[in-house]
Amino acid sequence: MEAQAWSAGHHVLRHTWRVNRIAYGGRYNGELYWLCGRWAFAQGRFAVAAGWFRRCQAARLRGHARPTALAVATYDYGLALYRLGRWPAALEQLQTARAHVNPSQDVPIWGYATLALGSILCRSGAVAMAHHYFAAAAQRLPANDPMCQGAEDAGRECGRPIARARGSPGTSDPSTHHLLAAVAAAEPLPL
Repeated sequence: MEAQAWSAGHHVLRHTWRVNRIAYGGRYNGELYWLCGRWAFAQGRFAVAAGWFRRCQAARLRGHARPTALAVATYDYGLALYRLGRWPAALEQLQTARAHVNPSQDVPIWGYATLALGSILCRSGAVAMAHHYFAAAAQRLPANDPMCQGAEDAGRECGRPIARARGSPGTSDPSTHHLLAAVAAAEPLPL
């Protein structure tokens, strides 16, 4: 997948599905759904990726997966919906992903879902609420996280600056990535 050898990747996935079904009785369906979703997402086929991530989410719910794994599947599904422009459905999935994790223990998942929520709200015109989400994420994510480095710029785009916690200086130089672009280019999280 990383080398974009799509036909070889498809062949390996088909073989893996067969082994999973025969040798393991479908025990790893959730992981395979997620891999297929990542594969489709990397190809830019976001509707197909959303379908695979939805199946992964359902498999996680059926299998009583740990909350972090369920949150990742839900976040990835929400991110695919975001890329499709289905913002109300993406908002619902991203809020659900945030609800599955403890913000102090699973900081990256919670933070990325919060940033994506803020991005959707900002693009929808709910600037004050978006600013709230950006500020919450900037306070939780580590200062060296690439997504956190753009939170101050995103807050400025929403009309008010965000003071970051974690004792890190602000990033006001023009070379800093804007958070809205970073969220729009975000990739699914690893399981």
